Amino acid sequence: MSTEPEISPRGIFTVIFGWMRYILIVGLSIFAIWYVLQPPGSVLLGPSAAPDKDSETAPVIVQCNGTTMGSVPFCVKVASWQSPKTTQEQEKELLETVQGVLDLIDSAMSTYRTDSEVSRFNRSNSTDWFTVSPETAKVVQVALEVSELTQGTFDITVGPLVNRWGFGPEEYSSLPTQEEIDEILQSVGYQHLAVQKEPPSLRKDVPHLKIDLSGIAKGFAVDQVAAALEKKGITNYMIEVGGETRSYGTKKDGRPWKVGIQEPFPVSLDNKPTISQVVDLKGHAMATSGDSQNYVEIAGKHYTHLIDPATGQALPTSLLDTENEGEQIGSVSVIDETCARADALATGFFLIGATKGVDHGIQIADQQQLAIIYLIRTGDEENPVREVMSAEYQKNYHTSVN
Repeated sequence: MSTEPEISPRGIFTVIFGWMRYILIVGLSIFAIWYVLQPPGSVLLGPSAAPDKDSETAPVIVQCNGTTMGSVPFCVKVASWQSPKTTQEQEKELLETVQGVLDLIDSAMSTYRTDSEVSRFNRSNSTDWFTVSPETAKVVQVALEVSELTQGTFDITVGPLVNRWGFGPEEYSSLPTQEEIDEILQSVGYQHLAVQKEPPSLRKDVPHLKIDLSGIAKGFAVDQVAAALEKKGITNYMIEVGGETRSYGTKKDGRPWKVGIQEPFPVSLDNKPTISQVVDLKGHAMATSGDSQNYVEIAGKHYTHLIDPATGQALPTSLLDTENEGEQIGSVSVIDETCARADALATGFFLIGATKGVDHGIQIADQQQLAIIYLIRTGDEENPVREVMSAEYQKNYHTSVN
């Protein structure tokens, strides 16, 4: 009589485990082959899974950088942009938009391009109306308004003086003589320039009058970029062109955009730029003018890029002294609703402070309810910078990093 072999529980477990392992390996292999064959961009969804609506509309940081107006750097950051495009595609579109706006302004207002509107107006000796783009007419209108407000310290007709002092397209190795300055001054003065919007055009009443928009064009460029972004529905951004800044909305995390005001010169031990103020612009724009941003050295003397329209002289750093011994004006920053106005006002108030005194500048700012801050070099190693600000600035923007 034959007997069936007995299978121990241990043997049964071994057989079952072997089959389970075999099924698992085959299943994973089939899944891997299927996954590889899926088209790019496919998303695996479980039985009850669905795309997260918040993830579809989450804000994305998009940024572009470049140069304009010769070698002026720009940076634009966007913290929220609802678009079906990838981040890379958005960055490309953003750069094309920004660069297009900046190139248009440069082609109209550059003094280095012989075909620009400004260069053609400067070459003309006619006192008839000269047709320009609406953008150029708008910039000149703002410039003339700021000239009145700053008592003539900001004046776009100082172009020939800017050039002769070595800050224009021509190079000079010597200081201008007083005779040269006096001759140029005969064709300088914003009162000799008129603008109309319809049709957009300029007119000079002295044949040799020339203009230079470098003291306002960067700020205007910031405003135009902002308008282009808002036209695309972009409401959270920060724009910077050559140091002039404008922001709107918030960053990705909901916090406000903040910008730093650099001290007029590096004072830290490691010789890196030091920030004096960190400012929430609250949807406005800021521009800074200072002697350390652009200067020439002629005959062993440093001259700032700022020209006094009343005398035709470029301000040497030695003339930036305040009423306090050992102090010098380093910079002035202005916060305004538009960057074009802030840009022009910063130049004007720096010259007011240098030629008429910082207190006089603050007095005018308070009368006009303008937000401005002067940074004064003290010559003191422990406290190298003194801040002097208008009531409007102190009320709405004053902060300190110290």
